[in-house]
Amino acid sequence: MLGVGSRKTAVVSSKAHARKAAGEGSRAAVLSLYAVPPTEELSLQEFEELALKRVQLLKAIAAAKAVGKSGKELSLAVGKAVDAFLPFRATSRDEAEREDHISHFILRLAYCRTEELRRWFLTHECELLRWRIGRESPAAVEAFLARENLNYPSLTNEELARFEAQLTTISTIMKRKDDRAALAQAAESSLASLKTTGKLAKDAGGVGGGIRLTAGSYFKVPFEQAIELVQRRQVFVNGGWAYVRRKDMVAIVVAEFRSRLSRSLAVASKALPQLSEDERVVPLLTNLSRQYLGPDYSKTKVEGAISLDQIDTLAKRSMPLCMSNLHSHLRSAHHLKHGGRRQYGLFLKDIGLSMEDSLNFWRAEFTQMMTLDKFSKSYAYSIRHNYGKEGRRVESRAFSCVRIITANAPGPADHHGCPFRHFSPEKLAHTLTAKGVGGAGLKEILNLIAGHHYQIACTRYFELTHPDAETVQPIEHPNAFFTQSEAYWRAKQGSSGEEAKPKLRLASWAVC
Repeated sequence: MLGVGSRKTAVVSSKAHARKAAGEGSRAAVLSLYAVPPTEELSLQEFEELALKRVQLLKAIAAAKAVGKSGKELSLAVGKAVDAFLPFRATSRDEAEREDHISHFILRLAYCRTEELRRWFLTHECELLRWRIGRESPAAVEAFLARENLNYPSLTNEELARFEAQLTTISTIMKRKDDRAALAQAAESSLASLKTTGKLAKDAGGVGGGIRLTAGSYFKVPFEQAIELVQRRQVFVNGGWAYVRRKDMVAIVVAEFRSRLSRSLAVASKALPQLSEDERVVPLLTNLSRQYLGPDYSKTKVEGAISLDQIDTLAKRSMPLCMSNLHSHLRSAHHLKHGGRRQYGLFLKDIGLSMEDSLNFWRAEFTQMMTLDKFSKSYAYSIRHNYGKEGRRVESRAFSCVRIITANAPGPADHHGCPFRHFSPEKLAHTLTAKGVGGAGLKEILNLIAGHHYQIACTRYFELTHPDAETVQPIEHPNAFFTQSEAYWRAKQGSSGEEAKPKLRLASWAVC
């Protein structure tokens, strides 16, 4: 739980029984299931810094998965993210363990508020643990299991003799799968080597070899803890026990971690109202789950880069689904409610629409339904405010995908939000079909939506509507979608000899 210390500090505290359980040391190793909360004081500045480091780490993992990385590619991406944000070095082992431990518990509080946030946090914390286990030695993993009281017995010689035929069959099947994966990876490495060096790589390590069973090569795990492996048909089951290869134990540990963390997040969500009176910590926790860590598009636009006569074309060609949806409703109804005006207006500002053109754009639409005087009195101020010309005179930033997805859902007369998050499957399918997305691509996007992978679905939508795009970055911001799309079409125009349009420059990076 989070308690209150002095004016400049936040206290990360545990219950009395947790302190007692930490008798051998209140801080777990980096290989940890985070059973015991930390019990030390830290400044609000360090509180925010540690939390931001872990948010950046988990979002880097999410971005790698969003572009379809898996296996060795995903492992390399996770490793780079760990080195960048929460590095673990032998010279600072204690500090690395401390930062890892505290940052995990801060994010528990930040991501326990809704089912969607809990699911996101669970998924990427599990991926991080999977990576960490995969890089440790068998001895270190066994020590970790013992420390976390995960005691899975090895097979006895009698059990090995009794089930030798079944275990040999399972081992042979899994060895073939491992060999096929190794060969596919070797082929991919060879092709990459051929492109870069002109020579084929010869390493296909791990392929071949016979099956040799020993009592220590299999563990007995309660059936209900090995459901994932049972679904994949990777284990032999008998008498309520799943007989799991040593190599596959990582799935068991990660499943146990997911179960424990899920329960802890549910408990934390119930305890969260106790923090509501702490005005220092609650805003930090609320904003953490909405942090956008990419380019600040309010500083990347080229003033006047787009003009009024281009907006309709850009809406069809380069705007993400959320913005083209708002544009079409604005054109048909000549009005948008506050949420839609704010979301679309800031987007237009940051793709380069000047304030004067923005006023003209909204005025031309709204005055088809109201008088000019009413528009000037009720709506012009908020447009100037977006550009930093009213109020505090601070320019507002376009909303990121996380903010759009997690903000208040649109009501019956609203059109803001994320179509991949807020549309019904039937409405989304109809909209995507109208955009030219059908068949296997449409089915793939709907499956991603069913799994709550909204930004991955948007990234896939980009890929399907921009065939042959060389490199597609994960979509984390509507303006990123637009920038990538315009770059794609400029390249197409350049190859056909057409004049390219003004480029959008990325000038800075910010947290917003």
